[in-house]
Amino acid sequence: MRFFCVSAAVRAALLLAMLLPAETAPALDPHQSLRHYGYQSWQTDNGLPQNTVHALLQTSDGYIWLATEGGLVRFDSVKFSIFTHKDTPQLGSHLIYSLLEDRSGALWIGTSSGVTRYRDRRFESVARSGVVWSLHQDRNGVIWAITSNGLLRLNGAQFQDVPGVPPLNETNRMTDGSNGSLWLGTSEGLLEAPPGEPVRFHPVGRRASIQAMALDKKGRLWAGLSTGFEVCALGRCETVRMP
Repeated sequence: MRFFCVSAAVRAALLLAMLLPAETAPALDPHQSLRHYGYQSWQTDNGLPQNTVHALLQTSDGYIWLATEGGLVRFDSVKFSIFTHKDTPQLGSHLIYSLLEDRSGALWIGTSSGVTRYRDRRFESVARSGVVWSLHQDRNGVIWAITSNGLLRLNGAQFQDVPGVPPLNETNRMTDGSNGSLWLGTSEGLLEAPPGEPVRFHPVGRRASIQAMALDKKGRLWAGLSTGFEVCALGRCETVRMP
């Protein structure tokens, strides 16, 4: 693990970001030019091991974590601490792609070779797989991982492959369904993973990519496509075309 000191200006800016709750932060005025706002850029000159940041997360203990292609980075308002697979072999790789804090406060880290958990100041390799693009905890507390080899589901202390799911990529999206299922948006269509049942595939047609997903008050899943909307309920999906 390596440490880098941060300048006073950078330290003050990051400390302010840590103290301001995200839910009360005002949105930027879309009518104002970015030149009217102050901003700070942090790169390798400021202590980052690499300039590509795939994910950023503030955990409940106040630390800010960054997933970079040069390792896992933690900021404590004073310095950057860098964890790589050389000093932390449990990471398995220096390519970090996704981060998740679960309800117990444990940090889950998706790398190019699997999933690592950080709990009680200890790193633990939990799963070896392909690239872990995204991590998600559903309303039942189950941890899911979108990987380049398919979908993983945490069962007890081990991740298991979900049958029937093809290799996935970084553009795939996850959201909870109303019946305890997990929905995934892929380049080919919608995948529904009901609890205890086989995965269902709902095609959305050619040249239609899923841009966003949300669940409404009636429990229906709305998927925003490049060609319209897809509405899913009771295991069936219908396309709503834009006028």
